Amino acid sequence: MLSHRSIESMLAPRWLIVGIGIACLFLPAMVWIYQITSPSDGARMTKGPQATSREGIFVDVLSEDSQLRAGDLITGVQGVPMDVWAEVPWNPSSWQSRGERGQTMVYRVVRQGLQIEVPVLLGEQPIRAILRDNWSVLLFTLVFQIVAIFILIQKPKEPAAQALFIWGMTTSHFYVWSTFLQIPDIVKGYGFWIYIIPASLLWVSNWPACLQLSLTFPTPVPFLRVRPKLVWLLYPITYAIYLSYLVVSRFIFPSSLEWIGHWNRGDTLVAIVMFIPAVTAMVWQYRRHRTGPEHRKIQWVVFSGLFSGSMAMFLYIIPEFLGLPSLGVNAVGLLLLPFPLAIAIAIWRYQLFDINLIIHRTLVYGVLTLTLGFIFFGGVTLLQRVFGAITGTANSPVAIVISTLSMAALFNPLRIRIQNLIDRRFYRSKYDAQKTLERFSFTLRGEVELDKLSQHLVEVVQETMQPEMISLWLRRSQDHSNKSSG
Repeated sequence: MLSHRSIESMLAPRWLIVGIGIACLFLPAMVWIYQITSPSDGARMTKGPQATSREGIFVDVLSEDSQLRAGDLITGVQGVPMDVWAEVPWNPSSWQSRGERGQTMVYRVVRQGLQIEVPVLLGEQPIRAILRDNWSVLLFTLVFQIVAIFILIQKPKEPAAQALFIWGMTTSHFYVWSTFLQIPDIVKGYGFWIYIIPASLLWVSNWPACLQLSLTFPTPVPFLRVRPKLVWLLYPITYAIYLSYLVVSRFIFPSSLEWIGHWNRGDTLVAIVMFIPAVTAMVWQYRRHRTGPEHRKIQWVVFSGLFSGSMAMFLYIIPEFLGLPSLGVNAVGLLLLPFPLAIAIAIWRYQLFDINLIIHRTLVYGVLTLTLGFIFFGGVTLLQRVFGAITGTANSPVAIVISTLSMAALFNPLRIRIQNLIDRRFYRSKYDAQKTLERFSFTLRGEVELDKLSQHLVEVVQETMQPEMISLWLRRSQDHSNKSSG
């Protein structure tokens, strides 16, 4: 167990935690105020690794009133090439307010292989379009932060609660990311930094907070007993990795335009470097806490993480990578919502529900549904061919009726067999305990000697509950006797 002093060393001062919370809310608020008060061309830089090229910047259109089109490559503004404009943020003497609402700026655009001049009228920011396209990740961030603040208030002296708070508050990068960069931000110079500093700072801080939580939840890992303050080194290490990438990539991409377009690879590098050990630590924590209340806590996180992560991976990330239709950002945001809610239950009131029962039933009925579905469709296909060969009818309703009746007849036997299989494979201790209790019940029917019955009872308790010590008190007429084993 960690000493009280070790736990105290893992806790940041209250003023620092409050300061982090305020900064994480102030930075995106500053970005949103700037965006709302600035003119817009109705478009944003494309989000992704192909946002820039040597010639210019690709854009996605948010406003229907914009003169730009999705997939346009902006190669120049007001007769100045974009690679020249990309140098402006690095030269403060060139910063100035360029373009006001109602003013027209001429963009040089490559559209469908043709280079054209497009007059673009600057207008209001497409706030509704931003909220429409990102409402679920914004909702996820809001819920996550409410949960993190609530848990910190309830558990202010728990290292995992502080780590969760920092992780939740730095998720404010979604607030900034939803606004994203536009061409006028780069042309002005200072607009680029108003976006990029909060976005990068929050993003880079978010991942070590994730790893910090995995190292302290449900209890701090053993090496933190000796060096509890090491957990705070995760943040400077992450910043060093990110800054090193920016310096090295600057030599690889001497053009500022290309360099800026590859900053997102540094974001990905930080995510990978922190996420892999975070997952490893969480799996190790799960194996470490096989029993007790800590096991229940971590089961909530593992179960929700598997659900949210697998749904996001198979329904959004992989389809996007393969160029297939996906659910989109808003659907993914909804799939991520169970994760912060499960963490809240795990840390604060994990005993409200029996997570073992939830996981067990999910496994049993999930496998049962897949098996019955396979039997149904396989049976229909096979019987359709049989009846088709006999009657010459392509679609026979008899095949569907027989397959349906077969499913009804197989439901309970399959459920019992699948449940026993899952109990033996994943819930071995529970399965063994059930078998032990069944044997003890059989022994009770034929055993009449109290001494032997007491011995059997002690053995059953040891085998099923595995306590450190057992004491059995029996009352015989006027005196008491004690049988114990440990």
